[in-house]
Amino acid sequence: MQSQYEKIWQNWAKKLQQLGLHEFAAAIFRASGPFNLVGAQLIYVTQPVLNTFVQNDNLNALATLLEEPKYSKSFLEDLLEEN
Repeated sequence: MQSQYEKIWQNWAKKLQQLGLHEFAAAIFRASGPFNLVGAQLIYVTQPVLNTFVQNDNLNALATLLEEPKYSKSFLEDLLEEN
């Protein structure tokens, strides 16, 4: 099943790879695993304020990524894939 946010996640992964931060980002993402659901809920709660700085689609994409393990796993695979 594909998410409507898959293109956004792929763009994030590519950008992190270009910056050479993909391994660091993957380590942080893995370490935060147990707290991902809490992070997603915080995004939803603070979304009215965060929309001032970040587009709504990006916030929703991040929240969905954090709360769905299948999407998290797919994002990590994209993040660490060899170019």
